[in-house]
Amino acid sequence: MTKTINNFAYQQSINIANSTTPVDISLFLRWVEEKNIANLNALFSAEYIQQTLCFIKQISAKSLNMLISLNGFEYKQDIEWFVKAKHPVIHATNSAAMIVFPQQLTVEKTRQALRRQSVEFGCIAITDNHGRFVGLVKLDELITAHPHSTLLDIVQSAICCHFSASQEHAVALLKQSRFDVLPILNGMGVPVGLLSAKSAIDIITDEQTEDLERLMGIQQDSHSSDYMSLSVMEHVSKRIVWVVGLAVLGLLSGMVIHSYEDTIEAITVLALYMPMIADSGGNSGTQSASVMVRSLALGNIKLRDWLYVLWKETRIAIVIGGVLAILTLGKVLFLSQGIELPAGITLTMLGSAIGLALFFQILSSTVIGAMLPLISKRFDLDPAVVASPAITTIVDISGLLIYFFCTTRLLGLS
Repeated sequence: MTKTINNFAYQQSINIANSTTPVDISLFLRWVEEKNIANLNALFSAEYIQQTLCFIKQISAKSLNMLISLNGFEYKQDIEWFVKAKHPVIHATNSAAMIVFPQQLTVEKTRQALRRQSVEFGCIAITDNHGRFVGLVKLDELITAHPHSTLLDIVQSAICCHFSASQEHAVALLKQSRFDVLPILNGMGVPVGLLSAKSAIDIITDEQTEDLERLMGIQQDSHSSDYMSLSVMEHVSKRIVWVVGLAVLGLLSGMVIHSYEDTIEAITVLALYMPMIADSGGNSGTQSASVMVRSLALGNIKLRDWLYVLWKETRIAIVIGGVLAILTLGKVLFLSQGIELPAGITLTMLGSAIGLALFFQILSSTVIGAMLPLISKRFDLDPAVVASPAITTIVDISGLLIYFFCTTRLLGLS
């Protein structure tokens, strides 16, 4: 649930030729048609960039192409990146609270200027003579610095990113930074806002909520709200699609069971272990998928690591599957005494067949659960979507096929 663009009145003031002119989308489009390069370039400063990006989202493709093709327009690449971005960080950026000073300003004059301003963050942005970002200065260092030193003498380099970068990427950069804010720049290197730690927490919280709902098979929309504010039918609309879809897929499980009806009639005890096979596979698949989704979100693994992940998850599945297979064999031997079995079939054979089926079910479901998020990431899909109850349904069907294949072959019931 990524933060959306701020609510604007779609009109604000910009100083044009020593006068104050209200800018709305109609005036913006007129400037594009008139090729008013100076005013269009001015709109991409920190004061107006969020308003301007609202306009970019509203104008037609023809007007957008006309803007990008203008000679002298300095932000063609910025717009192209922004249009392609899914959740740009500029939507979560605080531009109004950012304080910027030129690098040649002395510490004493900076202190005097700050006394007349409301400082929200614990640092200020420093720019060069062309307005390009140089670094950040912490307020506590500004207080202790020599009054006649310049800001260039005490400025520190800082990690920054373009305003079209994804919010998740920006949060990851902020995590690596030694500052509590992440400077956001335009294509010219001019600071247009700061991503604060509070905004980063909001992004992480929204992303976790979105991933959790997707893991549970709940539909997402751009107007998601809290639980109490949604009506009953809104909750139904968010949940029913997955529930109905998975119910339809669940019919395939019934078809598999029906096709092996003769096997179940021959050894009725096989039906008792079907839920265990299905549940174990669903649990192991969901576990591995959840681990992969989290690791991808944190950047702990990359797509290029798929072979290592496959090998590691296979070894994990072998150990878990082996333990469960042994426990299943013991359960059959000690808790299924006295049941009637067809001639030539012993409890050891039955337990071995069920245990082997469970082993291959754990192995296959773990690998499927680990690989599906990586595959979805490869095709630019949300990995959390495939880590939903769909995995449970998939491994349920595959588990029944493995179960009946192993038992019929090993027990000679085919």
